[in-house]
Amino acid sequence: MATMNAARIITPKLLSERINRALNLRGVDQHGRGTELARLTGTSPQAAAKWLSGQVMPNNDNLIRIAANYGIDLVWLMTGDGDMFLDELLQEVKDNWRQSNEQGRGFVVAASRQAKNSTPPQPRIDNKTTT
Repeated sequence: MATMNAARIITPKLLSERINRALNLRGVDQHGRGTELARLTGTSPQAAAKWLSGQVMPNNDNLIRIAANYGIDLVWLMTGDGDMFLDELLQEVKDNWRQSNEQGRGFVVAASRQAKNSTPPQPRIDNKTTT
């Protein structure tokens, strides 16, 4: 028989803390947050306010809508494990690409300036005559 880990039991309060933390990091203003979630899920602002305050949990469909709309990892939302956002790895890749692209552009600009400011190599003329 499988035993349940008490740390894995999700409570409305714990879920609301995670939702609010993720929405804060996504820049969703606290004022009107319930209205925005209500619009997103097709529920009332009062129901969404209860989710955000930890009084009740959203049903699975609404939880999935919230997670999908804000790019929140559903596993993190339910367990606290892993990355909070689905796009953290993607953002890291974008940042690394942007940084390497800027370094590459800097190299090309520097090489272009160096080439522009230098005299081109002159052909070598050998004055030796062959007999």
